Amino acid sequence: NIYLKIKLQELNSLRDENTRLRKISKASNITSKKQTIVKVISNTASPNKRVVSIDKGEKYGVYIGQNLIGVNGLVGQVIETAFMSSKVILITEPTHTVPAVIDRTGANILVVGHTNSGKLVVPYAEMGIDIVVGDIISTSGLANRFKAKIPIGKVMKKTSNRDKEFSIIEIKPFEKIGEMSEL
Repeated sequence: NIYLKIKLQELNSLRDENTRLRKISKASNITSKKQTIVKVISNTASPNKRVVSIDKGEKYGVYIGQNLIGVNGLVGQVIETAFMSSKVILITEPTHTVPAVIDRTGANILVVGHTNSGKLVVPYAEMGIDIVVGDIISTSGLANRFKAKIPIGKVMKKTSNRDKEFSIIEIKPFEKIGEMSEL
């Protein structure tokens, strides 16, 4: 009986993993014809930056600059490859910038990581920018760094600074960045 209970736990775990992988596969079919499902093998690939290691590298066609997505949206970009593994900088890294667009208006913005790893910011948006809480932010495709129309997150807060004539916009990513096991 104990043996069967252990096997049932393993089966449930495999079923959940299969469901996650199918969602990732379906989401990446929408954004790309060529796809590779990867596993995160280390969340601490860099001592001073938000970088993760994945279990696929040049052998599987992974290349520098390649976009990494989860089930719900953008996660990061490949910055280093080896034969069997790669390193990915996460979009929540404060030194990493993503060219983006406000889906509702089509206005281009730059999204930057924040010291609080659970959010992103648009640090110096024009004071009169047409953006409201609830707006969806996606990649713009500008500079050919990210494929266009990959969802990034939702606007959670807009703070205007009249003294400095700019607004700070906070965005909550669609993915739980840094907590995923498969991408």
